[in-house]
Amino acid sequence: MSYDFLYKIIVLGSVYNGKTSIIDRVVRDKFHTKYQNTIGIDFSSTTREVSEIDKTIKFHLWDTAGGKEWAAVTNVYYKNVGVAIIVMDCTCENAFKDAMEWLKMWNYKKSPDCETAPILITTKIDLVNDRKYDKEQGKEFAKKTGCKYFEVSALTGANTKYLLEKIAIHIWESNGCTSSTGIERNAYLDLRESERRFRNGNYTSYLNCCKMQ
Repeated sequence: MSYDFLYKIIVLGSVYNGKTSIIDRVVRDKFHTKYQNTIGIDFSSTTREVSEIDKTIKFHLWDTAGGKEWAAVTNVYYKNVGVAIIVMDCTCENAFKDAMEWLKMWNYKKSPDCETAPILITTKIDLVNDRKYDKEQGKEFAKKTGCKYFEVSALTGANTKYLLEKIAIHIWESNGCTSSTGIERNAYLDLRESERRFRNGNYTSYLNCCKMQ
């Protein structure tokens, strides 16, 4: 499938927070009852039509290992991405403290010109009786830290069907049609559109930037 923009995303969070299961659900609509810990880094790719911004977005998702022993391997992947997703486990007593550590690490290691606010995703919301914080507390934490906030369950699929589209809208609202760190326009489509406009006699505006419809 052709696309208008490529969005590169890094997924961060502690071991057992459910990073891989979220990616499996949103990319492949699958959930496995057993997962092995991510070793170093895993990569997934998918393409979605996002009607709200009238764009087709290709996503590159870098799933990082949560263990500190993999820090040297994953460090390079903090660069040249458009946004960071930090996964929080709602059944963990130290969820906010852990998220703060990941946020600090992201802000320290990211590319200097990446300005899109990080995204906090609370997972395992199906475990209602085991929650250590509710949705409002999660939203308040995200507000204080300047992050976008979502809640999902990879097990049941709750709130995952259009999660990537919502992430795309968040990135678009921060960057629009500007290519920057981790956000790349499809050069082939640009050239094809330019040629079409030129053939139709639109000599003055065929190189104009794309606009949100």
